[in-house]
Amino acid sequence: VFGKNPFVFHLFGVLMHAITAALVTRLYQALSLRAWALWAGAAFAVHPLLSEAVCGIGFCEDILAALFVVASILCVLHHSNNPSSFVALPFSMILFVFALFSKESAIALIPIVVFLGWLAPLFCLNRQRILVCLALLVLLALFYLWVRFVVMPGTAVPAVPLDRNPAVVLATSARILLSYLGRLIWPANISVNYLMHPVSAATWIFLMSVAAHLLLIAIALVFRRRLPLFLLGVFWFYSAVAPVSNIVPIFNPEADRYLYLPAIGCFLAVGSLLEHVHVKSLIVARLVSIAAISLVLGWAGQSVIREGDWRDNHTLWSKELSLNPGNARAMAELAVENNHKGKHIEAEKLCRDALSIDGNLALARLQLSKSLLMQRRYDEALSSYQSLLQKGGLHPHHLSQAWFDTAYILDQVMKKQDEAIKAYSNVIAIDPYYLGASLNLARIYADRGDFQSAAGVLREAMKKSPGNAGLQECLNGVESRWQENTRK
Repeated sequence: VFGKNPFVFHLFGVLMHAITAALVTRLYQALSLRAWALWAGAAFAVHPLLSEAVCGIGFCEDILAALFVVASILCVLHHSNNPSSFVALPFSMILFVFALFSKESAIALIPIVVFLGWLAPLFCLNRQRILVCLALLVLLALFYLWVRFVVMPGTAVPAVPLDRNPAVVLATSARILLSYLGRLIWPANISVNYLMHPVSAATWIFLMSVAAHLLLIAIALVFRRRLPLFLLGVFWFYSAVAPVSNIVPIFNPEADRYLYLPAIGCFLAVGSLLEHVHVKSLIVARLVSIAAISLVLGWAGQSVIREGDWRDNHTLWSKELSLNPGNARAMAELAVENNHKGKHIEAEKLCRDALSIDGNLALARLQLSKSLLMQRRYDEALSSYQSLLQKGGLHPHHLSQAWFDTAYILDQVMKKQDEAIKAYSNVIAIDPYYLGASLNLARIYADRGDFQSAAGVLREAMKKSPGNAGLQECLNGVESRWQENTRK
């Protein structure tokens, strides 16, 4: 509707975040957080760690999943407390489906509802009604998994495990979870690309991480009757962070956007502790209130500063490189920007520096190949592209680009049309909507007198882009030449 204007996408992200923050505050109130519900909602609204999900327009799925999960839980609570309501239950199910199709991590709603059913009396909820909701949610989750992995599996780059040793994977995941908790309380050195350092199960970091997690869970269980909301918040955090904990490998092992849904549980737990202090001592409560408000204001200031880093890709990755000078991913991303701006020599240097740190970084190899191509160093570029395609590891979008550039060199520079046909065909097989590949492939066929193949390629392209005037014009030209050739 609005084209590629980034302002509209950013506005949408901010509006969705504002709505989610309002629903989160309402959820805290519905769970009887009372005096500290507004503080917890405000903390969620302004926390700098959540800026990645809000400012990165490609990460709006995290906001939508959280929004629909919270709205669904509010409907579950309403259904439990209002026996005469017949609207809340179906709305809850519809919202859960929306949440699942926004992002898979929304499946965390099921263990959260399991927990609500377990401690239903402490929250004054109807356990039978909660169990009915749970049964329906499980059926919908099974339906979603069938659609997601059987009917519409899609394509994705295979995630690389953190390590081949399962013990190292568990140890590293425990360390990542502990760093998540630490950054939620004290968001220092926020990064858009955290460097991965696998942790051995025999190190003190692993022992400290496991001890911290077990201690937190033990405290929540011991005081579950006095602080049921604290237990709910802790359970919410671990349930929501489990799908991105790398037990099942994910493409990006650690990212702040993964905390968008878990943060709701974290602030619920902190708010319940603050409310308990408030009840016990008025003097301490005033001091705690001042400290808590100051903390939220500090987080808001950090968010404003962090928002400036997201103005554009160059600013974001330059900031990242200043924080972590050895970050190869930041170098590769800056190379992307330099190639876009025509600074191909600078891009080449960044890519070579990145590859000296991480020789397997596919994005750096792709941008190095691109910079060589744009400098007209065709032999080097072709060799670089072929090496990249053999190693693999590229996102399908980047893979289609690599094959197209390879085909361009073979076609336009080296005049090896047979090899170019195979390369253009690979582009179309990966991305049928890559119209440039279809046009070039049709041109080669037409130049060789194979008008039937040329017309077939263009007709297939028009199925993907109906009404495209350029494709129609090319098809008319090919058919005209075909008829003329037939008459001769």
